[in-house]
Amino acid sequence: MPTEVKREIFLPPEIRSFLLGGMQQVINGPKGTARPGIIRALWAHPKIMKDYNDLRYQLVGKTGTGETLYKQWIDAESKAEISNSIWFGGISFHHDDEGRTLWDKPELSIAVFLRFSDTGGKEAAPLAAQMVAKWREICEKHGSSSHIKFQTGMGEEPIEW
Repeated sequence: MPTEVKREIFLPPEIRSFLLGGMQQVINGPKGTARPGIIRALWAHPKIMKDYNDLRYQLVGKTGTGETLYKQWIDAESKAEISNSIWFGGISFHHDDEGRTLWDKPELSIAVFLRFSDTGGKEAAPLAAQMVAKWREICEKHGSSSHIKFQTGMGEEPIEW
């Protein structure tokens, strides 16, 4: 099935650059909420740290935390507690043979949502990087035209990625 663009949204290059720059600061900026130095889980897992560091200049994103009032039981005696759900939304970009990020060639959009987490959105960013690493591994193994077969009434057809 060929890719079909149904609608385009006008986004001037200046605004696009501004938005991507801000999203890049989340991971690479000195005060970024997903910079590697503040994510404790990375220090305990060297492979995840390597994947995150390898991809950090080709991945942009935004962290977030949402608070909800959660009452586990419906009885009158139990009290509702505040619980957090965290997320990271990101975009990975292709890179050239020398490792330079190609900002005009988005590769993969990712959203990681962790319900009932106390750690903050920064803990979801390494999971997004692992997804990108796995995606690249799949593409390397099966080619850039990787696809999934799905069953229709007319037989199998590929889904273009």
